[in-house]
Amino acid sequence: MKNLVTKLALAVATASSSYTGAINADLYGFEIGVGYRQDSILWKMEDHGAVAPHVESDLHFKDLEIVVLGARFKGLLGESFYSRASFDYGWIVDGTLREELNIENRHDTTHFDHNGVFTDGRYSKAVVHNRESGNSYVWDFNLAFGVPYQFGCEGLQIAPMIGFSYDRQHIKIRNKENLWAHPDRHFSSIETGDHAHNNCKSKSTFKTSWWGPWIGFDLSYVSDNCWTFFGEFELHGGRVERDRNSSIGVSFFDRYDRTKCFWGTTTRLGTNYVLCDNWYLEGAISFSHWCSTSHRDDLYWSSGGVRIDAGYLF
Repeated sequence: MKNLVTKLALAVATASSSYTGAINADLYGFEIGVGYRQDSILWKMEDHGAVAPHVESDLHFKDLEIVVLGARFKGLLGESFYSRASFDYGWIVDGTLREELNIENRHDTTHFDHNGVFTDGRYSKAVVHNRESGNSYVWDFNLAFGVPYQFGCEGLQIAPMIGFSYDRQHIKIRNKENLWAHPDRHFSSIETGDHAHNNCKSKSTFKTSWWGPWIGFDLSYVSDNCWTFFGEFELHGGRVERDRNSSIGVSFFDRYDRTKCFWGTTTRLGTNYVLCDNWYLEGAISFSHWCSTSHRDDLYWSSGGVRIDAGYLF
């Protein structure tokens, strides 16, 4: 699937060199397209309710390869307001979860020696790798409004924007390698592999939902040979819900559902060309990095993708 990025980028470049003609800003454009996206999600948690043992869980969803199908609309509302809206649905076709569980079961007494002060106790650490189960998906919704202005040289326009977005990742993991933390809090340890198979579910589910307003601006430039280039820049803020349903033997993690604040940025760069009879092609690349940091619960989401759309002007 990783080769798909190169193929789609080549398709965008081929379309860029084969067709010319700018999209008229006074018209409405409706697009349907397909793309490839790769996500990475890092989630770090600590069991703040435990005095002994102290438990940490680090989840890293790596190389989540996603095939996306989506629709977009953009155009003027009346004579002065610009709007755009989009909805994408994606299927996660591949990906890996690296899960690390740390348990520190410290004694109440401390010891002094020539190296300083240290706390005696038992320490356990285990790492497992599991793959996405094949029934995972993502979807994204974005709605925005702005006012376009002529800026600088002829052909360059800028539109300050305000919008709202909602994004979700729903990931199911097949547990071929399992973690299991013994429930005895005084002598906690970790089992992995076959020893933990009877204690763990065959699948785990993780869901993150991000929503909130954003501010930013759109740029467009029509060159002398009528090629149109554009950029979309967004600064997001809002709330993110993280939901975990697993079975590692630590109830604080196995049934976890919290909502925290987040912030992040999204950038989209592309070009579009009119073909004939109001039909046009559009190719774009996009990058996002969003994060939610709070006491003992940190979540980071990074995404990059490439996409090509076919659109119609009316």
